[in-house]
Amino acid sequence: MTHRKKAFIYSRYERFWHWAQAFLILFLALTGFEVHGSYRLFGFETAVLLHNQAAWLLIVLIVFTVFWHFTTGEWRQYLPTAHNLRAQAEYYITGIFRNAPHPTRKTRLTKLNPMQRLVYLGLKILFIPVMVVSGLLYMFYRFPQTGRSNPCGFQTWPPWPWRTPWAPISCWLLWWCMFTSSPRGIP
Repeated sequence: MTHRKKAFIYSRYERFWHWAQAFLILFLALTGFEVHGSYRLFGFETAVLLHNQAAWLLIVLIVFTVFWHFTTGEWRQYLPTAHNLRAQAEYYITGIFRNAPHPTRKTRLTKLNPMQRLVYLGLKILFIPVMVVSGLLYMFYRFPQTGRSNPCGFQTWPPWPWRTPWAPISCWLLWWCMFTSSPRGIP
């Protein structure tokens, strides 16, 4: 009897990222509907606080994931290709109902089929940035009236002396990791 070793197509980080993002988006929907008065579960003030904190967690997850994509070279998974695009579309339209064989095969090097590549690229360059920017604009909309913002429901969080040095340090770390993680420099 031979034992097969499990081979994961998606890395541990990709699985964490997927489930954390799914949880955060569902939680943001839950609290967002309460903020807009669809039902009452946490109470308005608590729902706003939880919604803002979950939004910041999602933004941190997005930043780390973008960093991870560029330092590991996984960003290449999202480059669109026309190879097998028609076959994939035909499979989704009719083939799936006729039990036809799948036109593409998943591997660690090609995790996404041609249609998934197009959808995920659109999500990453259009939908997610619009969602984040519009959410931040909505979160800080009080700034013109009061002259200050109130992110996460905390007064001046995080304080400016703590915030200021991290911008150049994080940029330098990002640059350093991108150049040292790939044998050719930036992937």
